[in-house]
Amino acid sequence: MATSGDFYLAIDNLHPGEVFTVIDLFGDVSGALANDTENAQQYPALTEQRFRENYKKAHDHLPVIVKGPSEILPDHAAADAHRFIHIDGSHLYEHVATDVMTAQKLLAPQGIAVFDDYRSVHTPGVAAAVWQAVEHGMHVIAVSPMKMYATWGDPRPWRKSLTSWLPGSGLDYEEQSVLGEALFRVSPKPSVLLRALVAYQKRRK
Repeated sequence: MATSGDFYLAIDNLHPGEVFTVIDLFGDVSGALANDTENAQQYPALTEQRFRENYKKAHDHLPVIVKGPSEILPDHAAADAHRFIHIDGSHLYEHVATDVMTAQKLLAPQGIAVFDDYRSVHTPGVAAAVWQAVEHGMHVIAVSPMKMYATWGDPRPWRKSLTSWLPGSGLDYEEQSVLGEALFRVSPKPSVLLRALVAYQKRRK
């Protein structure tokens, strides 16, 4: 459930008593040919040493680091205790479905799960697994171009918070209804230059 460390450079908000745990294969084989091939082609430099180096650029202390497949995470992290879980691992449906179940076990009642690559053309397995989870009780709170934010708790407090926060966030957003539930579609606003170019192109037509 890790990356080379770039995403985690932004995480430095642990409450007293909280533990930040990172799990990844870090170059080991998963036993699934398609997954191992993708890792070798797209993430050849994803090693535990690189993660440690990147993380320590922004933090004084390393998190708890677990090397292995994500299904072993419940042996290293407390159940029903996590307020935030970020999932960016295998793109194979079977693995993502396991990640979904693991996240559900580990999250606190109002915890948030974030799924990366939920809509990319090369990751249909991720899309299948996360939307299947929605049919079985997971509530999507928001989606961005790359990530889905969801909870198995009560989504209404999160939606209320977003309703208050988004107008001043500087983000483009809209509320949509999907499978009978409200969610926010959120994306960065185009840069001033990009907006100017689009306006110029429209004037030329």
